[in-house]
Amino acid sequence: RPDHIDEKELIRLRNLGCTKIEIGVQSLDDRVLELNRRGHGIAETKNAIRLIRDAAYKINCHMMPNLYGSTPEQDLADLIELFANPAYRPDWMKVYPCMVVPWSQLEGIYKQGKHVPYDDETLIELMVKMSAVFPEYVRVTRMYRDIPAPTILGGSKISNLRQVVEQRMLERGIVSRDIRTREIKGGEVLFENLELKINEFEASEGQEFFISYDDKLKDKICALLRLRFSSYSLNGKKHFIPELEGAALVREVHTYGEQVSLKQRDKDVSQHIGLGRRMMQQAEEISLKNGYKKLAVISGIGVREYYRKLGYRLEGTYMVKDLK
Repeated sequence: RPDHIDEKELIRLRNLGCTKIEIGVQSLDDRVLELNRRGHGIAETKNAIRLIRDAAYKINCHMMPNLYGSTPEQDLADLIELFANPAYRPDWMKVYPCMVVPWSQLEGIYKQGKHVPYDDETLIELMVKMSAVFPEYVRVTRMYRDIPAPTILGGSKISNLRQVVEQRMLERGIVSRDIRTREIKGGEVLFENLELKINEFEASEGQEFFISYDDKLKDKICALLRLRFSSYSLNGKKHFIPELEGAALVREVHTYGEQVSLKQRDKDVSQHIGLGRRMMQQAEEISLKNGYKKLAVISGIGVREYYRKLGYRLEGTYMVKDLK
């Protein structure tokens, strides 16, 4: 939960090697959160997202349509605000429609007739509208929580909900722009077809740069990098993680395409045509141009050697490079 996130917890998780944090936002309506006894409000959500971002983590927010006290209109408004409001704008997200399960407090409310879950048609239509809102910088990993149908007392039992939603979107000519929908997967990657894109936007009192290589012919994303100027650096505050003091932050680097062994150098495979290296160079140039003399990358242990080859060194739990 957002109210469980603070500076000490983020440092503890980083020492364990964590690079991504998932939090249950659920709703952007304090009234709905209170009705469902979430234990936090939107103020805690905003603060948690800022802290997570400023520690260079990727952030995955869980939203839950069909909560007790909400409506389809409120759910859609929440999703729109999630990306329109700079206080949120997550990198990844999961959309989990609320279900009534045994032994939950919601079960009693449901049996009293105070909570009426959306029927399947209402939920599908809502998810179609939500899917049209997702921006290109977010990856929507799931749109249904896999709960055994016999244990669902109220709520949708369509386990392939995302497939149903995508089929309806296809029929209507509606296209989702999220990363999972657009990634190249195992397709052929030709460098001459790629376009470097840089999407700059405000988020959590800091500045974000979503850098990507897109196949302009196939309209597919082949690689991405998330660069951040933290709220601490922009507001002249001392960072709570010493190694990030005065540094620009790389929160994610990812290339898509066919997986091959390191010994194989297929020029048509995105991992081995230097997209990661090229994006890191862009991140360094953008940071230096904006007055940053240091770039820090949140990195798993297994990829530290990759960054060492690019001139980075281990400082604390981050890979760091002095810019000049």
